[in-house]
Amino acid sequence: MNIEAKYKEESDYIRNEVDKIIQNLSTQIGPKYLSIPYKFLFESGGKRIRPIITYLCAGIFDPKPIKFVKSAVSIELLHNFTLVHDDIMDKSPLRRGRQTIHTKWDDSTAILLGDTILAFAYDLLDENINVYKEFNLGLKNVCLGQAYDVEYNNNDKVEIEEYIEM
Repeated sequence: MNIEAKYKEESDYIRNEVDKIIQNLSTQIGPKYLSIPYKFLFESGGKRIRPIITYLCAGIFDPKPIKFVKSAVSIELLHNFTLVHDDIMDKSPLRRGRQTIHTKWDDSTAILLGDTILAFAYDLLDENINVYKEFNLGLKNVCLGQAYDVEYNNNDKVEIEEYIEM
């Protein structure tokens, strides 16, 4: 099997595993107030590039990277959490050609959904303290980058160094 076929096989496999876990999480959301927006958010699928990269990188260090699939899903959930909150802050009506959560429902639903998704992300993380620390560092950096984005929206000119920092 050539490398491209092997990559496609591996990426299709991990994408399917990630989608199964994401769909399964919807059963943990009791109130329809959140379960319906959750399903709406994830029903459009996505490339799942972040979990695929996580899985492939884990395979470099471990011959059985499947045990890292939950951590890979955590990365995908973190990404979606940031998108839901970013859409509120930017007042974006569309994401991937579909209504954003805050537009289809309201800001309160979107905030609560984003926070729930982040909680799920933490639930799925590997229990290694270093994983938690790195995950938290990534989360903090995303939040700080968003803060710079908001701050720079009021500037007439943003320097290249500032843009890179953001």
